[in-house]
Amino acid sequence: MIPLVVPYTQLRPETRAALEGADATFVDVSDRNDSYYWLLQAFWHRQEGVMVVEHDIVVNPDTIASLRACTEDWCGCPYQVGINIGSWLGCTKFSPKLMARHPDVFDQMERTDWDAIDGQLLPYLRQHSERQHIHWPA
Repeated sequence: MIPLVVPYTQLRPETRAALEGADATFVDVSDRNDSYYWLLQAFWHRQEGVMVVEHDIVVNPDTIASLRACTEDWCGCPYQVGINIGSWLGCTKFSPKLMARHPDVFDQMERTDWDAIDGQLLPYLRQHSERQHIHWPA
């Protein structure tokens, strides 16, 4: 089973409550601006797959089960940021197969701060013909 990780600096109580019983591992990444990068990079290098729900995302009751059951290699659930609705890193699954196809993606990133990861990782995957499978509802 692909592990569910919740990286956080300030974990919202609603986020924790929505993940009750989901066998999630909560990881404090508040010590440095690049801790989130190193967390994801470690999973990527081990190619074990990972599901991420960020500290300010509140998932629907069936979201995690839907991601776990899906056979697609890269999945995400959309959420709202400002006026935009999209799927970034906030609620995402990366399979071991996807990681094996792109083993060095984290080594190629120019910035490792938390706010730069999705802006590098997601375009890289798209540029290498990967397509994200979207799970609704947002």
